[in-house]
Amino acid sequence: MAADHTRELIDQLFELDSRVRRELRALCGDIELTDAQIGVLWRLSSQEGGLTSRQLADRLQCDPSTVTSLVDRLERNGIVQRQAHPRDRRAKLLLLTPLGCRLHTRLETYCRDESPFAGLTAEQRGVLHRLLSHVQNDHEPGRR
Repeated sequence: MAADHTRELIDQLFELDSRVRRELRALCGDIELTDAQIGVLWRLSSQEGGLTSRQLADRLQCDPSTVTSLVDRLERNGIVQRQAHPRDRRAKLLLLTPLGCRLHTRLETYCRDESPFAGLTAEQRGVLHRLLSHVQNDHEPGRR
């Protein structure tokens, strides 16, 4: 019977998470962003046209009041701006400023050239992506 590597996989995920967080903080070090703020920057950078606070809270899996606090700090640092929503007067869109876009470019360069995944081939990244997606989407608590 093959060895069950579940514990080792979880250990590796913790180590990988710590490494990526440490490296992303270093990339944004001159602005001293927290992990949570980098998470906001990451999610906004992949959303052309911005997100509402509610959409961002859903993606971060947190309370909207937490998003408000994070965005307030990012706005004070000139990374995010709030803009009137074109179709909903009650909502604001969260968008990256030019500084936020430059930080996004740093993150993209890191992903492509320096991240733990940069040394993998496109095929290997595809396999890993499919496996992680399977684990994440098909094995959530309560879905067994």
